[in-house]
Amino acid sequence: MITRYQHENLLWIDLETPTREEIDEITREQSLHPLIGESILSPTRYTGVELYENVIYLVLHFPIFFDNHDDEKREVDFVLGKNFLITAHCGDVEPIHDFATLFESGRLAETVPLDRHAGYFFFYLIRSIYRSLIHELDGIEDRLEEVEKKVFQGGEQRMVSTLSDINRDLLNFRQATRPHRETLLLLESAGTSFFGSEFSHHLRTITGEFHKVWNTLEGHKETLRELRETNDSLLSSATTNVMKTLTILTFATSPLIIISGIFGMNTRHTPILGNLFDFWIIILLMLFSIVSVLGILIYKRWF
Repeated sequence: MITRYQHENLLWIDLETPTREEIDEITREQSLHPLIGESILSPTRYTGVELYENVIYLVLHFPIFFDNHDDEKREVDFVLGKNFLITAHCGDVEPIHDFATLFESGRLAETVPLDRHAGYFFFYLIRSIYRSLIHELDGIEDRLEEVEKKVFQGGEQRMVSTLSDINRDLLNFRQATRPHRETLLLLESAGTSFFGSEFSHHLRTITGEFHKVWNTLEGHKETLRELRETNDSLLSSATTNVMKTLTILTFATSPLIIISGIFGMNTRHTPILGNLFDFWIIILLMLFSIVSVLGILIYKRWF
């Protein structure tokens, strides 16, 4: 699907799940190199920057939590010309959709210099995407804080699965954004050559926005690591206490087994058996043995 947005001499073309016919149309319309069209049609696992005579072609992958909070990453292709920008992606990307709404309302043009060249429009778009990633990381931070509360409220067993889910989200986030650092450095060089040195500040700012995302991600990763270690320690301590209790119970009841075994022996002359109150004497003997064992455990501070 092709959606066009126009502001004076600036054209933004957004391609959502484009077909070959749509790619061919835009390639002819904007005089793009055929390799760009083929690259858009062929999703890649790698990010990259290519500088052509009349455009910059950029590929980035973003972790997608916007649609259904799944753990996918989505490729977004940017074709950046002097007075136009083309974005191509498979499926809806919420930050791009929100930015389009802002652009259509005219509020964006009131605050940013869109009339200079398309580089400024690209700058505000990519900054909006990175800030949406920060928002998603804020959501993960809220989850970590909730886990911390429950861990220290005795819910460490239930938090094992939750911590694993958060770890998976952070891992996917990290895998998607890690290549951005090198790619954005290449973009700084290509963008400065294409738009001029006066635009280099905005290109460095884009890299700075990425570093905000990365530093936040690393902070959450460290918090998660410490929470998992704490949760594992509490689980280990709880397991140790259970095993200690079971061991004590086994040790405390062992005299009962011995006594019952002795009086259960099939012998001709067993002491006490056959006498008056023999049952109660044996019960008292068992109780005495339990009390004695527990007394020893308490005295040794093993219990």
